[in-house]
Amino acid sequence: MNVQLAPNLSVTTVYPLSQSGAPVLVVGDKIRLVDDWPNAFAPSDIIEIFGRTAPAAHWACFFGKNLTGAERQLVAEYLRQWREGPQLDP
Repeated sequence: MNVQLAPNLSVTTVYPLSQSGAPVLVVGDKIRLVDDWPNAFAPSDIIEIFGRTAPAAHWACFFGKNLTGAERQLVAEYLRQWREGPQLDP
């Protein structure tokens, strides 16, 4: 499953770095990243996008808070991988 959070930001289970079907946050190629960085992140990974540095979970929670149904459930599942981070009720 793939949930588009913003034009270049998604949470997906269909990705080579997704281990055992666990969702990852994927940053598209139009957002500039430091050379040699991966473009798939765990919730606790610190990343810089949109000119701001924050844990990947921050971006997923911020853009996922208005989702409903299966899309919201996938983002909530992604966030639960980091218990200390922000969470969404499914």
